[in-house]
Amino acid sequence: MANYGVSGPPILQISRKAAELLQQGKEAMLKLSILDIPEDDLKKIIDRRCNADSGKTLEFSFVGLINKRLIPVILHEAGIDNIKKPAAKVTQKERMAIVNVLTDWRFKIRGTKSWPSAQVTAGGINTDEIDENTMESKIVPGLYLVGEILDIDGQCGGFNLQWAWSSGFAAGKNAAR
Repeated sequence: MANYGVSGPPILQISRKAAELLQQGKEAMLKLSILDIPEDDLKKIIDRRCNADSGKTLEFSFVGLINKRLIPVILHEAGIDNIKKPAAKVTQKERMAIVNVLTDWRFKIRGTKSWPSAQVTAGGINTDEIDENTMESKIVPGLYLVGEILDIDGQCGGFNLQWAWSSGFAAGKNAAR
């Protein structure tokens, strides 16, 4: 989690849909599964880690299972304030709360970052208004339109960059004629 919420490529990918839902006045929820392990198996793993060394702290018992920076956040979300307590003293109720956070952590989405922070955009000039082979505007001859100014957006992972480069190349080649 970032200091303002959640981030990363998967979040960027779903942010468009979340923003659309919020703009329509609908509720948007995010469900995270930190570990893709069946609940019963995860419960056994946590029991083993908590019981393995009675002197280790609860926080330390999760090192190697989940990202170290997430450990305090997850334990806090599970309702455990003292993450330094001995792991062996964690109750079954607390262990179940940890399992629930690790497999079904839900967030109500309240909004998206503002335009100056945007890393992904959607919308733009309708692609019906350009020649798809030359990237020239059908409305304003001699004007070539490329990249994210057009109503094209792709999956995260470089597709928008590739579109910008490819459309820019096509437009440049044709504008030079």
